[in-house]
Amino acid sequence: MHSRYMEGGLFTYQKPILYGSPQAGPPFYNVAQGRWVPVGAAQAKADGALYAYGTGLNLLKEPPSIRVVDVARATEKVFTPVVPGLGAPTRFVVADFDASGVYFLVFGPEGRAKGVWLMNPTTGAVRALAQVEGVMRVKGGFAWVGRVDPRDPSPPRGSGPNPAPLYNTVVRVDLQTGSETAWYYSAGHSVWIVGLDSRDRPLVTAATGPDYPIGFGEIRLIEAPSANGTLIYDGGGSSGTWSQNALWFGEPQPDGDRLWFGNSLGIYLYTPGRGLQKVFALEPSNPGIGVALSPAGFCR
Repeated sequence: MHSRYMEGGLFTYQKPILYGSPQAGPPFYNVAQGRWVPVGAAQAKADGALYAYGTGLNLLKEPPSIRVVDVARATEKVFTPVVPGLGAPTRFVVADFDASGVYFLVFGPEGRAKGVWLMNPTTGAVRALAQVEGVMRVKGGFAWVGRVDPRDPSPPRGSGPNPAPLYNTVVRVDLQTGSETAWYYSAGHSVWIVGLDSRDRPLVTAATGPDYPIGFGEIRLIEAPSANGTLIYDGGGSSGTWSQNALWFGEPQPDGDRLWFGNSLGIYLYTPGRGLQKVFALEPSNPGIGVALSPAGFCR
């Protein structure tokens, strides 16, 4: 992708210049418009004509907003959603964009998302959906959220004066009805969704204490509610502390039954028949600079 980092996001070299922030997956190639766009595919309408992204990072000296971009014209509509009862938001994050509108999360001063909201991309009108916390993903009218199951005799606990919340359970919430379905529970572990596969099933990573190195834990594909799932990556033997044998993987890119991963060592491909294999090795020219590869999205 020919793009460049800007404060709070990306912009393209190709003209007309497009601005954005990949908040729901890596940038993707927009087949309908014949160009790469600087947001995740979930942030764009199915026909590729519009995409949306949120602003409000502390680096930016402007009010937080949601921007809806017309790809062909490279024009933006800027909305400042009014979210009742949450005070002054510090940041908006676009989680999904479908025929119903733009699904977004609101972050307050404490840095945690509160509820899922739906915005009309034409008028900016906002409607509250399920008011849940711990949202990890939004897709297809559902929110995937983290919870702490009280059955756990040793639930995960953060450390420090203001620790981030840790969860041992992944729950899927219907955003229209509020009904909930528990999909994955792992006692004594901190769990998090690293992505969804092509059938919107969660890929969950889990880690144990005392450090809960979530980015280096095992990764499982959970095919059905309450299933133990298919092991994608075993965590490299890491347990409660970071291990030099453990690998960090970025957000997976689904591709039918296949999954693509990237990290500082290269590109990896998971297939049901052959498991996880490195298919391209990265040899950075300057080891002192943090360099990693990421699957750059897919054509849609």
